[in-house]
Amino acid sequence: LEQNAQKVAALGDELYSRLTTFTDHLGRVGAGLKTATLNYNKAVGSFDSRVLPKARDMAQLNGQMKLVEPPAQVDESPRLLSAPETDQG
Repeated sequence: LEQNAQKVAALGDELYSRLTTFTDHLGRVGAGLKTATLNYNKAVGSFDSRVLPKARDMAQLNGQMKLVEPPAQVDESPRLLSAPETDQG
């Protein structure tokens, strides 16, 4: 019985260590997603407010009105944690 208790304690320590490492990795991924989203939004804003108006001006001067295809809309959002063990659940 004592030997099993020691194995359970060792497994618990190992699991805790792995969970800590995993949450660190997941936190960095989340931070990267936030940075990528902010940069994407800045790029879309620049495209809308700075690039397209000049493209329209150029097209009018050339007597052409070719439409510029905008980039595809990003509709995906990260999944929220919902487990009762998390503070967000």
